[in-house]
Amino acid sequence: PIAIPDDLSRVLDLAPVDGYVGGSTIDRMPLESSVASLIDGFRQASARSARLDSDDQKLLNWGRRFGLTGHSKKYFTLLRRLRATAVTKDPVLVVAEPGQETMPVIRALAGIPKSIHDMNITQIDVAEQNFPARARNVLFGHRDSIVNRKPVLADHLVDLVIIRSPERLTKALQRRLARALRDGVFQVAGSRKSLTVQPRVIFLSSLSVQEKRIKEDLLGAGLVEEFVSYLGGWTVRIPPLRERLSDLRAIIANYTGDPRDSEIENSVFSPAAIQKLRAHHWPGNEAELHALLGSLKGRSPSQPVQPEELTSLLQHEKPESSTLDNRSEKDRIVEALWQNGFRRSKAAEALGMSRKTLYNKIKKFELSG
Repeated sequence: PIAIPDDLSRVLDLAPVDGYVGGSTIDRMPLESSVASLIDGFRQASARSARLDSDDQKLLNWGRRFGLTGHSKKYFTLLRRLRATAVTKDPVLVVAEPGQETMPVIRALAGIPKSIHDMNITQIDVAEQNFPARARNVLFGHRDSIVNRKPVLADHLVDLVIIRSPERLTKALQRRLARALRDGVFQVAGSRKSLTVQPRVIFLSSLSVQEKRIKEDLLGAGLVEEFVSYLGGWTVRIPPLRERLSDLRAIIANYTGDPRDSEIENSVFSPAAIQKLRAHHWPGNEAELHALLGSLKGRSPSQPVQPEELTSLLQHEKPESSTLDNRSEKDRIVEALWQNGFRRSKAAEALGMSRKTLYNKIKKFELSG
């Protein structure tokens, strides 16, 4: 019998069921359970993504090779962008908020399914460099050291150069990098010798940028016009977790292994807990989710995880990003309605306004359809 949402989830995992007709299930529902919570649970369990065509399925399989997980629209957009970019040697700027997983994306761009340690990689973290000159000398070399050490950008033995926090490079060095990568050649400092750029270069910035105004946000974060313009067509923005909440279950399953053997999945999040996770803004992105799952390890699996257990485990401070502030009020209301199953009282609570105020704004923005 399908008596609870978990039963329906298991059936859907085993068979291509297109629908469900309830018989006497309602008579067996525990009286103490919230009807709204149970309805929401069945709705979540029954939610099925659109049937994938063969190309989409191949794309999903390609992403899984590198540890990429999801099925949301933005996730598919990211996969298509990565697959198209991975077949070239052009430099790429990857932009991800703090807490987001970046190594699967780098592995995809490098074409290494398991570990980037299989490649000869040089990583430069500008945020940890004491002096900008150090990064400049490693990349471009100097006439006094070129005899003993080849510049990284001209070393044919190096497969990939990863430069973290490029926005912290001096403006002069950013411009020099852009010119060298555009022309494919550069001069060693203090000499007239020209060298050819050999490895692929991936820039990795931990910045919060909006999808529709990436260039403006990158310029505001410290990157110069020449650098941003050159990489404009080669910029990959990893969508933050709050923009792909439909991928939550898939990401949780990926973190915890096989759902049937997972301690977390066996204990199960209650429908109300899942709703709380979906309504959360996730300022810490995947790192916050991973920490939450770790905190739940060892709990008794006799009862599903309840929303009150999550309160102290979720970050409540607003993200440093101005993303929320720059979104229109209409967009914030639509997102809150979606995340709260179009229950206006819950959406109003998430937005920090009264139900009456929310009703008035729904009418104002013509969202009542």
